[in-house]
Amino acid sequence: MIKPAIQGVLNVLKACARAKSVKRVVLTSSAAAVSINTLNGTGSVIDESNWTDVEFLSTAKPPTW
Repeated sequence: MIKPAIQGVLNVLKACARAKSVKRVVLTSSAAAVSINTLNGTGSVIDESNWTDVEFLSTAKPPTW
């Protein structure tokens, strides 16, 4: 799941680098990328090291997935 996302972003950035008219790129993400994780307790600081627990999702099957 992560490798295809990274490759997709790299493809877009490389295309933008080749295009002379692109002045900037804004990359946005979803809070869902880090929000469903059983390891994140209340009051936890969430940063780039916190990813959604995919194994938890496959067993819990929340309605949004």
